[in-house]
Amino acid sequence: MKQAFIIYELVKSAQVGGHLLRNLDRFDMGQFISKSAITLQWKIDLLKKSGFPQYAQLAEAAMSSLKEGSGKQYLLCVFLSPWNYECIEFVNYEQVEQQLAKASWQTWHRLDIWEHRDGQKLRTWSFYSVCKYWIYFIHWEAVSKGDTASVLFAPNNMRTMALPVPFQVGDLLEIDCTPFAPVKNAVVLSDDMEILFLDARGDLCIDRLESGCIFGTGNHNILPPLYGADLVRHTNEVLLEELRNYIVGNENRAERILHYFREYSNGSNCLQQDYLLWLMEENGEDMSCFL
Repeated sequence: MKQAFIIYELVKSAQVGGHLLRNLDRFDMGQFISKSAITLQWKIDLLKKSGFPQYAQLAEAAMSSLKEGSGKQYLLCVFLSPWNYECIEFVNYEQVEQQLAKASWQTWHRLDIWEHRDGQKLRTWSFYSVCKYWIYFIHWEAVSKGDTASVLFAPNNMRTMALPVPFQVGDLLEIDCTPFAPVKNAVVLSDDMEILFLDARGDLCIDRLESGCIFGTGNHNILPPLYGADLVRHTNEVLLEELRNYIVGNENRAERILHYFREYSNGSNCLQQDYLLWLMEENGEDMSCFL
């Protein structure tokens, strides 16, 4: 299967896709497929056709574990939003499938499988789905044994792989991680892809584009943001546009903004909007574009 087709299918931005295609020697295509938010079955097909049968076998074993064996407890958490979910307990996988069949496209789930082993109750697997389709999993037994392959299909684990990114300091991005997090805008502050965005409270925060937990939603945003990132010219968040205009063509300004966060955010990587603007003004920044 052509690598170009795979790349452009898995990322939102044609710019990101083209950059990845030009830099195929700089990343692991097997991991790139495994970390995407497509269904596990689609991942299996792509991995086999792309020459990664060993990765496909891991996903096939995971899918088999859903139904194999007896005496399992299935705890399904149904998320309607990052803060609104309910957990339902089932005694077999058929009941789980019946529940998933009712799910809408805006719903996602985490399924924890528990088993009794040597008098102990152990969580052996976790699966994650959009609607009724499984997209990620964690094999907890393998994790406990230090098996590095066990996190290949784990959600929010981009920091284990490095992807070449075409974005530059001052770029304004739209990042779509639905349904796991709201669509967000961000400004690139460094070549290491540190980005500035507004969290759920309206505070300005910084994190890295490769990280999943960047939207003020705790660990619930499990989709790696790079797959849903795209370059945009405008946003409804006026302050981000003003900061973009302030930074473009002057990376020293971006470095100073990062300095304010590191010095004054008390380790939280977040600052109130007014406080950041006050710090900039107090330190003699040219604030004319904010007026």
